[in-house]
Amino acid sequence: MARRPYTADRAYRVSVRPLAGFMVIAGLLFPVISILAPEPPYIPFTVTPIAKRIWMAVLSVPFLPIGVGLWRKLKLAWYGMFGYFLGGTILHLVALGFCTPAKEGGGALLALSLVLFDVLLIVGLYFVTRPVFTASHESEACP
Repeated sequence: MARRPYTADRAYRVSVRPLAGFMVIAGLLFPVISILAPEPPYIPFTVTPIAKRIWMAVLSVPFLPIGVGLWRKLKLAWYGMFGYFLGGTILHLVALGFCTPAKEGGGALLALSLVLFDVLLIVGLYFVTRPVFTASHESEACP
């Protein structure tokens, strides 16, 4: 069976459109879930549970415009997605240096492994979505 080329149209159908849909859903649900969650997640540089909930709600709002922009194939949304993810990774690295969560023996290693996972995710998303936002024509195959 012959392998179909990964064209810009196929990349949009298979990769960008589902990612955009999930980001829109996350942009609608995460602010509500973060406010109503019984236990707030760990967020660096915040101490009180209410501040953690508010920060989580505020940080999840950009998912909605980024998801809509990806659905409409806006290159600015593509750059915004990578800026958002890279900003979170950099914040995680800064927080790793200042306030590592207190875990028995492996808090720093866990935080570092999450940073490495973030970087791998960003690189993977770049290569999967690149044909849609860099192709000069929709039916052009990526190199």
